[in-house]
Amino acid sequence: MGFGSAFTTWLDPKLAVEQARAITDALSQRWPEHKPQFEANFAELEKDLVGFDLAVEQTLAAVADAPLLFSHPVYQYFERRYGLNGKSVHWEPDETPTAEQWTELEALQKTHQARRMIW
Repeated sequence: MGFGSAFTTWLDPKLAVEQARAITDALSQRWPEHKPQFEANFAELEKDLVGFDLAVEQTLAAVADAPLLFSHPVYQYFERRYGLNGKSVHWEPDETPTAEQWTELEALQKTHQARRMIW
């Protein structure tokens, strides 16, 4: 699985918590008089992200190591966080896939027989 660059680090809730902590710390240093509010907001966000992470983990347990497809090549962090067996295509949500894209999907499925796509 190739990882390259992706802007979607937030698709890994554990990374999102780390990023939020860094932002909270930076804001608290810049505006120490607001630190209690920054900390309270962070605690609430962390709780939400941890709960979300657990829910996703439990949901994906049903697919375990089954091959998956992703609609875009931007799910690297999500794939890594949950140990998914995924391959990406590059389909736009507001466009019907072209004949060439369908052909590429058929070729991909010869080696990666996914029955589900995360869109």
